[in-house]
Amino acid sequence: MPECSVGLIPDVGGSLILANAPGRIGTYLGLTGTRMGPGDAVFAGFADTFVSSDKWPALQEALRCGAGVSAVQEFAVEPPESELARLQPRIDSPFECKKPGDAIAALERLNEEWSKKAALRIASASPLAVAAAWHVIAAARRCDHLANVLQLEFRFTSRALEHSDFIEGIRAAVIEKDRSPRWTHASLTDVPIKLLALMAEPAEGGDLTFQTTETG
Repeated sequence: MPECSVGLIPDVGGSLILANAPGRIGTYLGLTGTRMGPGDAVFAGFADTFVSSDKWPALQEALRCGAGVSAVQEFAVEPPESELARLQPRIDSPFECKKPGDAIAALERLNEEWSKKAALRIASASPLAVAAAWHVIAAARRCDHLANVLQLEFRFTSRALEHSDFIEGIRAAVIEKDRSPRWTHASLTDVPIKLLALMAEPAEGGDLTFQTTETG
C-alpha cells in the first residue's frame, strides 16, 4: 500500500481491508507501505488462499478448460509463515496511539529493526497523506458498508491534485524518479488542522453515491 509515499491515501476500498486486518496491522501497512509476502497477505485479509508458483500451470489449464473459480481451492496450499503475524503483538501498541506522530515516537522507543524502519517510512511519506490515511482507516473501522468507505476515500482523492502532495509524490517516484519528494509540510505537526478537515469534507459537487439501476 504505497499511497502515502506518493502523497495519496489508500483508496478503491483499500482502507476497509486495512481496517478489517487483525489488530492494528492495517494502520501499520497503510502508513508504512510495507510489502507483504503471501503469508502476510492471507493473514491481513488481502488474499484468501495461496497457490504456489509450481501449481500455476495446472491451475491455468483447469480454468481454461472451464473449471470455476472454486477450483482454486484444489490447488491451494498452506501459505508461508507470516512475518506480520509474528510481529503483531509488537505492532499493535504503537498504532493504538491517538495520533500518527505518537505512533512514530512509540516505534522509535521500541528501537527494534522493524520498528525503526517503520518510523522512517512514515516520517518520509507525505505528512498530509499520513494524517489523512490515519483518519480514514480509523473511520473505516466504524463503517459497516463499503460504499461509506469509498465515499470517505473519494473526499480526499477528489481534492488530491489541488490540495495534497500527490503531484509532487508522482514527480519524485514516477516521472523524475529522484526519490526526493519536497512535501508541502515538513512534518506531521506542521499539517494545518483546517487543511486536514477540508480533505475530509463532502466532495465539491457532491459526495460519491451509489445507485442501483434496474434494467428491463
